[in-house]
Amino acid sequence: NKRDSYYIGVDVGTSSARSMLIRNDGKRIALSTCQIRTWSGHGLPVGHYEQSSNDIWSSVCKCVSEVASGIDKDQIAGVAFVATCSLVVLDKASDPISVSTTQDNNQNIILWM
Repeated sequence: NKRDSYYIGVDVGTSSARSMLIRNDGKRIALSTCQIRTWSGHGLPVGHYEQSSNDIWSSVCKCVSEVASGIDKDQIAGVAFVATCSLVVLDKASDPISVSTTQDNNQNIILWM
């Protein structure tokens, strides 16, 4: 008997991160969705939206952990990512920095909506 292998797909959208575990025969095994926080208003110009790269990464990690629970990590044959496009700002040490009027370094992503 050949041991099953699995693939994880990750989709990072504007409002949530989603992951799915798929067995090598194409059967969908598990699905998880984790919300992503978006800031607007509260000192931001009208139509201006921001997010946190740390928050997004935390959501991705949570979703992937949820779908992969119970699967031996050696059975995971691959991981694929797809994401919406936004501007993510990091400093030389890869720490988030703000480029907005809030100057809140946790809000280091500018969204176009």
